Amino acid sequence: MPDGFAYRFDGKHYALLADFITNERRCCPFLFFKLDVAPYQGPIWLHLTAKGDVKPFLREEIGHYIVER
Repeated sequence: MPDGFAYRFDGKHYALLADFITNERRCCPFLFFKLDVAPYQGPIWLHLTAKGDVKPFLREEIGHYIVER
């Protein structure tokens, strides 16, 4: 994604992702958060985007929480 990243998670992590978004919105109000939740406990995709060159910031700030593939 040119304006951010998309990360795939197991469907059981919905509550953890919701908490993550709640906390990150406080410190990073410029980020856009989008969750794509598949039915039947399928995968969840978290999309983190922003205007401008946000990728270096995301790698630095949350890269230790999420491993890129």
